[in-house]
Amino acid sequence: MAMASFDDIYASKPQPFSLHTLYRIWSGVVKKSYVYNTLIGILVLSGLFLFLFSGSSSKSSARHFSSVPPNLPPSFARLASLLVDIHKEASPTSSSNGDDDNVLRFFSIGDFGVNTAGARTAALALANVTASLRPSFIVGLGDNFYPTGVEKHSAQRQFRQNFESVYGAQALRSVPWFMALGDHDHCGDVGAQVQYTASSSNKRRRWRMPAQWFGVRANARGEAAESGTNAYDAMKNAAVQFVFSDTVAGEGSMPGVEDGDGSTRRHMYDRCYRPDAAGRAVSEEHNAYVERELERWSSGADGAAPWMIVVGHRPVLSATRRSCAPPNEGGLSAAEMLHRDYRIRKYADHSERAQRADRPPLVYLGGHDHTVQHIESRGASSSVHFLVNGVGGYDLHAFDKRCEAGASASCLPLGAVGHEHKLHVASAYYGFAVHELRASRFDTIFVDAEGLGRDVRTTVFRKNV
Repeated sequence: MAMASFDDIYASKPQPFSLHTLYRIWSGVVKKSYVYNTLIGILVLSGLFLFLFSGSSSKSSARHFSSVPPNLPPSFARLASLLVDIHKEASPTSSSNGDDDNVLRFFSIGDFGVNTAGARTAALALANVTASLRPSFIVGLGDNFYPTGVEKHSAQRQFRQNFESVYGAQALRSVPWFMALGDHDHCGDVGAQVQYTASSSNKRRRWRMPAQWFGVRANARGEAAESGTNAYDAMKNAAVQFVFSDTVAGEGSMPGVEDGDGSTRRHMYDRCYRPDAAGRAVSEEHNAYVERELERWSSGADGAAPWMIVVGHRPVLSATRRSCAPPNEGGLSAAEMLHRDYRIRKYADHSERAQRADRPPLVYLGGHDHTVQHIESRGASSSVHFLVNGVGGYDLHAFDKRCEAGASASCLPLGAVGHEHKLHVASAYYGFAVHELRASRFDTIFVDAEGLGRDVRTTVFRKNV
């Protein structure tokens, strides 16, 4: 009796799925030699292996850089170097908190709503860096449309000229933009900007302003959702809660501000403000919303994110000449100063409460003053960090001569009782900010869009150092 071949035995009973099964199927389809089929099989399996595992490796390279980040143009060599330094410092091997392996990267840009040479320079740099670093989203810090906001009858044209065309590079088209309102926006119909969110002209829903003020939650995987959506309500274990405030609306309930009263000066554009968007009733509703969100965070309510970032247009603290000057010399109006002091106290109280419970300090992102700044307001056991980023394209502003980076900011108000202010960063050039948030730290690089190496890095740590 002749001995049965391997193929006869294999065919005589059911066999488990295996690589040999794949080989037999391939050989039946492609009538080639054993050597040919074996070589082709190796190539196919190698390609499959690369396809399955290349995704995870690219994600890893996007999170941590041991050398120059991939694809950054040579003009951003300083940005690349600063990112490498941050990633070395924050790597899990040098941190006691393994959660720092998870990085949420996003960008911010302020005072960009104009089609000028400065804005186009910033937009080009933003597109180039976005293509390489792939942020999860972009935060707009207000003054989205100069000089007098958007009106419904011209909204499509204004969005096309000042947003879609200036920020229309391929790399920016699929990135969500969460947008705050500025004082120039309040000179128009703020509802037109809100309504553009649901407009058919808003390709890929990248413009996101679901309301005059709103919240955003984001997790360490880079997923982000705005309030009013199912994704926002369903998000668990968010790394950060954003509160997008409307600083012009917030001023409307300050003492001495009357609806439609031109004698009560709020800003040079006070004549533009509309009671239905910035009057007392709206202001009280806005301020109550912000307070509720801060209370939920600082009390550690169930599901509250560890980090809190308040986004607003007008800065709480700023070392520019115009923000430090008295009202009769072109400085802040009485309403602006009252709202500033109100926010300093509120933010300091909530930040202290959160830090007593081992939560990170509160961070505020603002624009309005066309500079980049990091001001720390620090008490005995807590701090609040104010970042200013208003260099998206409009004319740059000068600093008060009394203020120097690295020194106590003597021109700034005392603010919260027992708090001192320190100016960590003070510079002015067109650009935007790259932010990276980890469990133990929040890093910011103010990017010089002109590529002249003026990029500045600053860090907010979870615990005071």
